[in-house]
Amino acid sequence: VVVFNGDQDFVTNSFGALYWLSGLKGSVDYGEQIAAAKDTPLKFKEGGSLGTIRAVKYTTGGYLAFIRVPDGSHRPVLNKPLEMQQAFEAVLSGAIGA
Repeated sequence: VVVFNGDQDFVTNSFGALYWLSGLKGSVDYGEQIAAAKDTPLKFKEGGSLGTIRAVKYTTGGYLAFIRVPDGSHRPVLNKPLEMQQAFEAVLSGAIGA
């Protein structure tokens, strides 16, 4: 699962999304682990930086990633279209989430 949120979204911004993700429970404490993960810059060859990603691969085989898009609105694809396209393609190819 990969969650994208802009930090300028007045409805569901990145701060609220990370808070929500931090509370996820299951067979392992998903939320605690994603909250403890370090933010890493997420950059692409074309367009540059999308923002930051924090990701966890769980012992269950699951994967959870949170991508914060600085200056991103409710639709970050409108703010950083090239970078969002590359991120989406990276998810589909397994480069993010493998």
